[in-house]
Amino acid sequence: MVEMMTPQWFEDDNGLYCFDIECPGIFNAKEEEADSIYHLFGNKLEWLMDCTFIKGTQSDKDLIEQNMAREFERTREELEHHKKVTLSATVDNELLRTELVAKDKVLSFGKEIIDIALQGGDADGGCIQELGVKHGSLLEDRYESAIHGEKGRREGIKPETN
Repeated sequence: MVEMMTPQWFEDDNGLYCFDIECPGIFNAKEEEADSIYHLFGNKLEWLMDCTFIKGTQSDKDLIEQNMAREFERTREELEHHKKVTLSATVDNELLRTELVAKDKVLSFGKEIIDIALQGGDADGGCIQELGVKHGSLLEDRYESAIHGEKGRREGIKPETN
């Protein structure tokens, strides 16, 4: 009778803990448990010469290739997921950094306005505008006649310079 090795489950004890591991073996009906490759061939494979090897069939080879392809695809999907998570974290970090920079600009602008008030000063519109531009919380708008018209020129928007 020819018996073939099939995947079997064995308890593996590494000295710290035990876990189940799948490895080649032959189910021993008499003992009602599987014999591992080490039971069959010895720990140093010294009984290997007692065995007859049977060449695998094309369906065996196809099954091995399918398993390898599935494992390759699983690994590729894990790498793609890792790339997406890394990219997502990078984008999130960049958005957070941009948000923090914007908040810092507004806070430094507000702090200086409050300092003026605490020192008994009074910040007029021009002062507020200058401080806002200084701290980057306001942007200076250049005059463009197509957008601002004559009203913008009267309100003090700086004229275009060509």
